[in-house]
Amino acid sequence: MAPLQLKDHPIVCFSAGDWWALNPSAFDRKMTEFSKQTRVLYINTVSMGMPRILSRSFLLRLRRKLKSLARLYRHPLPGLHVFTPIILPFSKSTVFQLFTTTFLLLQVRLLFFLLHIKEPILWVGNLGAVQTLQKLKGKLVVYDCTDKFDKSRYIKAKELMKSLDEVMIEQADLIICVSKPLFRYYQSRASHKVHYLPHGVDFKHFASLAYKPQQPPLELRNIPHPIIGYYGTLTEANDVGLLQYCVKHKPEWSFVLVGNITEGDYRAVLSFPNVHALGYKPYEELPAYAACFDVCILFWKVYEWIHFCSPLKTKEYLALGKPVVSVRIPEIEEEFSDVISVASNQEEFLAALGDELRTDSPEKKRIRQAKVHNFTWVEYVAKVSDLLMEVGENETK
Repeated sequence: MAPLQLKDHPIVCFSAGDWWALNPSAFDRKMTEFSKQTRVLYINTVSMGMPRILSRSFLLRLRRKLKSLARLYRHPLPGLHVFTPIILPFSKSTVFQLFTTTFLLLQVRLLFFLLHIKEPILWVGNLGAVQTLQKLKGKLVVYDCTDKFDKSRYIKAKELMKSLDEVMIEQADLIICVSKPLFRYYQSRASHKVHYLPHGVDFKHFASLAYKPQQPPLELRNIPHPIIGYYGTLTEANDVGLLQYCVKHKPEWSFVLVGNITEGDYRAVLSFPNVHALGYKPYEELPAYAACFDVCILFWKVYEWIHFCSPLKTKEYLALGKPVVSVRIPEIEEEFSDVISVASNQEEFLAALGDELRTDSPEKKRIRQAKVHNFTWVEYVAKVSDLLMEVGENETK
């Protein structure tokens, strides 16, 4: 029989993110590239829980979800369809889960009919869709592991997550892991179908400003160097205590935060005159801001959930050629310790910032960029296509 060809099979992606979120997620980047080769139905995240009602995080997430629901179905790119299912957050109630699954299934089947989707590749990055997935017919099932979901700080139903994860391990034809710790965990459960495939990076988008002289964004023009910078949503998962320690001990350095603060108490650290919180910036503008950073930081509380993570912005910082200092994250230690400084505590983190400022050079910049030059999303899709073809061939034997 002929080997599986990606162009012959639409991809139905149950995403862990929302296409209409402020900045594109890894799922957005992957599916954008896949849509150039085959049709993609991108189903926005099926919620597995909610933050505390009336909290700032709850209100922000509710507003985002309502905006997404208002769009319901859109066709934003050639070959790519985006659907926000009408759904309520998951509950431990068996009756509620049955209702949720049935209602989601009806919506998805209607889309299959309207879009003439047959024998799709079912791409699952969201465990909230697992029970619906069991009732759909697909050519292959891909389990895209970007996080250890039962360790997520947003999820309360840990046991439910574990049971759904077990279902996916059993049903998936291909399991893709974004970090080495995730790869080792799933390889111990189903080694024959587990592959390590880390995030890609839009290299040209970020590297284009690495050497090109430019006028800094207006908000940065009066901020003195050196600038220690971070971009991304700021939450209670970020180590505000670590940031405050650095800010306090280096008043001559400027600390720039680009991104919305959605959780956590940042009032104390924002009171320092050398801290500049610039708020949200669109993805298109991020390289212009990060190009002005002298050192980029990755600062989260080292809880169990971070052990399995692979921060998307890691390669983006390196594509710009920037020095990076990170807390101790296994994926960064294993894959990038030759180009990123990793610190175990506040003192080490501060010292690493100083070392990176003193020792940065054009040669180091080139080495950092070379490290991630071949990790583009185009390369990612090519590797996945090869894996899918290999799995498809095995299925026909």
